[in-house]
Amino acid sequence: MPEQIRAILPMACAWGERFEGYALASGVALTPDQMQDARAAGVAHPEKIRLARIAAIPYPQEGVLAEVNLVLGFDPRSAVGLTLRYGIFIVEGSLGDRHVLAHEFAHVAQYERLGGIQGFLERYLNQCAADGYRNAPLELEALDASKRICSGAG
Repeated sequence: MPEQIRAILPMACAWGERFEGYALASGVALTPDQMQDARAAGVAHPEKIRLARIAAIPYPQEGVLAEVNLVLGFDPRSAVGLTLRYGIFIVEGSLGDRHVLAHEFAHVAQYERLGGIQGFLERYLNQCAADGYRNAPLELEALDASKRICSGAG
């Protein structure tokens, strides 16, 4: 799978950049409490984050990117959040869910740490291919951060 990920990475990055732009243009800034949670998740620049409320998480619907999503086990129907660097999509009804937001803030911190969309997607997609979506180290790190922040330890 690594060679397949290398082959689709430019398309995935272009898709991610396009949808990040949409979230940044249409989203809202974080509240002070959300800024605090983002900092607790390790985000260096929480002021750049925008939350975009959406009816359903955007995922590629056709073509090779849609096929890769299926192979890696991504199910957009069950997703309530999607982070694309500083743009976070949140499904209506989950905008006030602190666990979801803390999880997505951890992904923002990962984008920052890994150098942006390309660095994050390359690592994340390779981890999902090797370990499965639910066991990918970056996903587990975000789950742990959410638990820590929401338990008051963060």
